[in-house]
Amino acid sequence: VLFPGEAFVSHALLIVEAPFALELMFRFWVCPNRDMFWLDPYNLIDLLAIGASVVPRVVVTVLDLEQEVAYSCRIFSPFLFLLRFLRRFEHFQLLASAFAAAAQALPVLLYTCFLIA
Repeated sequence: VLFPGEAFVSHALLIVEAPFALELMFRFWVCPNRDMFWLDPYNLIDLLAIGASVVPRVVVTVLDLEQEVAYSCRIFSPFLFLLRFLRRFEHFQLLASAFAAAAQALPVLLYTCFLIA
């Protein structure tokens, strides 16, 4: 046991993280094109966030490893759960689409720079 009340915290986290997993499964279930579902970066972030919370539990219970390994795997979980909320911010989506458009123009700019140099 790493700290007192560890079981309570683990169960509380499971209760908090379960709706996120159910939401992802429901969105996959109602998606008309399931192949394109996995190409959306927001869905991949959701999958990574859920995986970062589920994999440590599997590591501890099934593989019977020490809990320190599971806690070291859970370092990324809060960051990934915060990334899940990026889909709600319109300005971030606008910025991401601007970078994608700039990346499409990059080969032409590089070609021009090579011609000049």
